[in-house]
Amino acid sequence: MKSICKTKFVSCIPALIFIILGCYLLPNPQIAFQSLCYLLGVVFMGYGVIKLICYFAKDIYQLAFQFDFAMGLFSLTMGFLIFYFVKPITNIFPTMIGIIILVDAVLKIQTTLDAKKFGLEKWWLILILALGTALAAVLLIVKPMGTIYTLLHFLGLNFIFDGCLNLWIVLYTVKVVN
Repeated sequence: MKSICKTKFVSCIPALIFIILGCYLLPNPQIAFQSLCYLLGVVFMGYGVIKLICYFAKDIYQLAFQFDFAMGLFSLTMGFLIFYFVKPITNIFPTMIGIIILVDAVLKIQTTLDAKKFGLEKWWLILILALGTALAAVLLIVKPMGTIYTLLHFLGLNFIFDGCLNLWIVLYTVKVVN
């Protein structure tokens, strides 16, 4: 029981980091883009490691962590690529981040279907958050915005959506057996 409680707590950390980073980017888009790439590379590598650790946790529904192995490897790889290839990825950076967030949102839509099967009453809230996150990620991928500042504002918004989605899923679906 202590193990699942620790895992639940640890799995909330990346979600909170994304929310904080998003809240920072919204009013501060002037942050150096290269610094942001390095920071996000480290954040995604850490997120990947935490996802891999959480995958092996056991909770009643096993909904929150069911895709963590795949998402952990994907995030770890993308974090490594972002961190070590900052210069070449500058032009495709928003697309890469959008793809990462979109993959996570799509996996959460499947989590919604499983939550409904388990009879969780607020499964629809996961669906709304996942669809909103997916839409914001698609907009980040197609980049309908103009300046880098607008892009960073929108990136901050994406991080807030994804962080809230992941936080809600962990808090709502991870149950401890007494």
